[in-house]
Amino acid sequence: MNQSSNNLTQVSDHYTSGAYWLERQNSDSTYKVRLVESLLKKSQLSLSSTLKAAEIGCGQGAFLFPFANYLENQKIQCNLLGYDISSQAILIAKEKK
Repeated sequence: MNQSSNNLTQVSDHYTSGAYWLERQNSDSTYKVRLVESLLKKSQLSLSSTLKAAEIGCGQGAFLFPFANYLENQKIQCNLLGYDISSQAILIAKEKK
């Protein structure tokens, strides 16, 4: 195995081993939702009444759950999907749901 492949394996193991997500299962990225809202206002963009979006590398949903709440408060129907390399992160997200 070359050095590059070894580094990728180490990074993958870091996220899939479980310890990373156990330490972060209560993390919250509400501040990112405020950033998205600010960017939309500054760019004078508005969201339609329905939204479909996916987050690749969503972890345990620290952004998607607060973003879904924001959209609900804005009366925007949404279908948000999250994908992550870590099955443990996905399990934590499903438990939050």
